[in-house]
Amino acid sequence: MNRKLYLTYVDDVYSIPADWTRGKDKVNVTFRAAQGKNAGGLYELKITSDTNYR
Repeated sequence: MNRKLYLTYVDDVYSIPADWTRGKDKVNVTFRAAQGKNAGGLYELKITSDTNYR
């Protein structure tokens, strides 16, 4: 994400390969800022198998 946004919500969709989640009851998701950068808070996260989501 190369955006300069302040006090703004960003709504993005990221595809996760099915083999990363297949057969699992739980998945850990980590977001990290690029080196020397700050990252804002995470307000909501959805993981769905619906390929037509949005």
